[in-house]
Amino acid sequence: WYQRRVHGDRTMEKFNVAWNGFDTSAGNSFRSLHGDSEFSDVTLACDDDGLFSAHKFVLIASSKFFRKIILRSGQSHPFLYLRGVKYLLLQNIMDFITWKC
Repeated sequence: WYQRRVHGDRTMEKFNVAWNGFDTSAGNSFRSLHGDSEFSDVTLACDDDGLFSAHKFVLIASSKFFRKIILRSGQSHPFLYLRGVKYLLLQNIMDFITWKC
């Protein structure tokens, strides 16, 4: 909807924009980032020398732990070593984070 009001010499305009299916579209976009390292901006390293490219947005939106660590790092592309975590476990965690949305 669109609303326009004139008060003396002032004109106020209000817009209401709606996107039907936004939740579905946002979830699909979120999932499409999984496995796409082109725009990844964080690297996760595991105990078994595995490296996993990820997206800060995905990690921060899904985990208070990652949010705290990434915000504290202050780096544009942080490199996070996850001691005690094997690559297969991390891959399963990332799959869960991505597909639960």
